[in-house]
Amino acid sequence: MFDLVHEMRARIMTCDCFDSERVLGAILFEDTMEREVNGKSTANHLWEDKNIVPFLKVDKGLAEQMSGVQVMKPIPNLDLLLDKAKNYPVFGTKMRSVIYEPNVDGIELVVQQQFDVAKQIISKGFMPIVEPESILTVHKSMIAKCC
Repeated sequence: MFDLVHEMRARIMTCDCFDSERVLGAILFEDTMEREVNGKSTANHLWEDKNIVPFLKVDKGLAEQMSGVQVMKPIPNLDLLLDKAKNYPVFGTKMRSVIYEPNVDGIELVVQQQFDVAKQIISKGFMPIVEPESILTVHKSMIAKCC
């Protein structure tokens, strides 16, 4: 199955319209980073042939929602993954967490976790993307209070 997924991704990455005029960076899964496109590692193909900056997705999914947010599940062996990424022209990393509600306690959990992991990533020489998703819904009662 992963072979078919990689073939699809490779078709996209080798398309003439997939270039640095339209795409600045690409986020790769670990498996994709380790595979090849046109005889080069995926990251090398992106950087050398397409002038597109490779990033590595490092999170292992989201924990159950609590306090209006979803923090990342623990990332075992993050240092080993980052050491592996040093073998490729990977510039930075992406990690996902989600804010659903304007809950101060939950948002503090997300921010603390994002910055803790970011420090670990920076210590290995990579640039982390620290950007929790915000999926805030505004209730009609809140709109009425604002007007």
